[in-house]
Amino acid sequence: MNQTRTAPLLPPRENPALEAQAEAEALENETTSNSPAAPPESLPLQDLQNLTEVEAVQMQLRLLNDEETRVDLELDTVMRNQLELERTLDTLEILRPQVGVLKNDASALLQVISNTSTLAERISDKVRKLDFEQSRVKATIKVVEDIQDLKNCASGVQSALKSKDYEQAGRNLRRFLRFDPSTIDKIFSGDDAYNAYLPSSEAGPDSRPASSTASPVAVLKAAQQTLANVVTDEFDRAVATSNEEGIVRFFKIFPMFGQPEVGLDRFSAYICGIISRQCQDSMKESPDRTPRFYAGLLTRLFETIALVVDRQESMVEAAYGPGRMLRVIQRLQREGDIQSSIILESFGERYQLQRKLGEINRFEGSGGRRNNTAPKPESTIDPRELDAILGEIAIISQRAQQFDRFLRVRGTAEVEKLEKDPTKPADFIQSTQSSKDGLAKLSKLNERVQGLMSNFVAMEEYFVRRSIEKAMTIDEYEPGSLTSSCVDDVFFILKTCSRRAMSTADPDCVCAVINSIGRILELDYINVFQKKLRDAFSNTETKEMKIAFMILLNNIDVSCDYVVKLTQELEHEITRAFSSSSELAREKMRSCLLSLADYANNFRNVLKVILPTGLFRRLQPPFSVPF
Repeated sequence: MNQTRTAPLLPPRENPALEAQAEAEALENETTSNSPAAPPESLPLQDLQNLTEVEAVQMQLRLLNDEETRVDLELDTVMRNQLELERTLDTLEILRPQVGVLKNDASALLQVISNTSTLAERISDKVRKLDFEQSRVKATIKVVEDIQDLKNCASGVQSALKSKDYEQAGRNLRRFLRFDPSTIDKIFSGDDAYNAYLPSSEAGPDSRPASSTASPVAVLKAAQQTLANVVTDEFDRAVATSNEEGIVRFFKIFPMFGQPEVGLDRFSAYICGIISRQCQDSMKESPDRTPRFYAGLLTRLFETIALVVDRQESMVEAAYGPGRMLRVIQRLQREGDIQSSIILESFGERYQLQRKLGEINRFEGSGGRRNNTAPKPESTIDPRELDAILGEIAIISQRAQQFDRFLRVRGTAEVEKLEKDPTKPADFIQSTQSSKDGLAKLSKLNERVQGLMSNFVAMEEYFVRRSIEKAMTIDEYEPGSLTSSCVDDVFFILKTCSRRAMSTADPDCVCAVINSIGRILELDYINVFQKKLRDAFSNTETKEMKIAFMILLNNIDVSCDYVVKLTQELEHEITRAFSSSSELAREKMRSCLLSLADYANNFRNVLKVILPTGLFRRLQPPFSVPF
């Protein structure tokens, strides 16, 4: 009945199913928006029969009417979609034969794919097995090639030993040593694996006879020991006869049979022997004939070692590999320590340094300072002799600093080469733990020079004090001059000594000498002027005393300028001479110079104290009053 009533009223639609769905959603939304809460449901039939109140019956009637309306709308929607559903079913019915064909084709394709997958799996398995067999074949071929190579090496090394071609024997052993030891053990792990390897007649006269069951490894190891003995003996024989060609020849063979450390040590011992003999011959000369004899000995020693490093580095690197020169440099450093210790010991004995230091200490502790009232002992040390000794010590320190810096630069370069080499020696890590250059952090030479420089500072301070004392004693005044002679003499001495300290190339020594100069200026220079000023100030009646007083004032004033000038010159000298030193060392020396410059203010303070109000009226001549 609903279908007959509603069908003519509906206009034709392009998609009735979509429109019906839209209407149902609209109705549902409208119902939801109109009633905030869900409508109550109607009661079951049994409960309806039990209703007795009219209001309840009317309410249930309304609910049933609403439910009927919803059901009618749903039926209308279904009826409107009936045509579309029938059309869809007809389409599916038409496609049924095609779907059947597709199903059959898909089943056939699935079967083909399954068969192909099975075949591919079988082929893949065969390929994996083939690859495995191929790898085993390659490994077998490699083993066969290794065996043949070992046989060739063994045969070649025996032939080379027989003909005394030690270079060729070394090359064959080098090939043998490149084999992986585990591979060799696997190859020759069986008993009598390679019988009848070499006939015993092929063994050289110097090698161990090879039996018919000897493996190539046994033959090669025996040949390795034989070649090591032969090369060592020949190298020693060449060293004994000073045959440089033979020395170089056999030195290059050591790394071929796996003993590079032995070769480097023997070559280093040979070079150190030459250096030792040269030093001993030079020590036999008379020190009186050559000025600064011991400084010259050390200079020649250091130059010889540096020349050896420069000349032999390329040969060692070519024969032993990059970075192997480090072992030679380490041995040369130890030899330099030994020979320099001998030279410095002879230097100390020659000039009796310990006796002089003892006398200096007694002089300092028994009234050497001017502010000490105790009687001053006499010193037997000649300042001119001490000046020569100090100059030679300065040169020794400078050469030692340069030599140490040279070795460390070259050692650092060799360490960098070794770090890039995967075949670096086992002792490399141990040698670089103490320092980055692979050398001793504090060599014996450095220790001896440090002790010598502490003596240098003590003797330099004594020399400066005695020289200033002498300059103050022979102080003279020339008419027309603004200052006396002691000012120029004292600051010439200070300039000479400070520059000598700079020439040592030792920042600690420079700082110690600069600090000593400051103390000496205060105790042995300005104090003398203060005492003279007090004496002259108490007696300015005569013209000569007035002039002497003015000269003293001028001396102090000019000394202020000289201190500033000396500080500036030393600062420029530090910048020039210590350009390769660390910034910390330069700052340390500049700090000492600032302390030295402060003594100029001390001189000015003396002037301020000595020049009270009314002093110049005392220095002026009295007015002559006419009678």
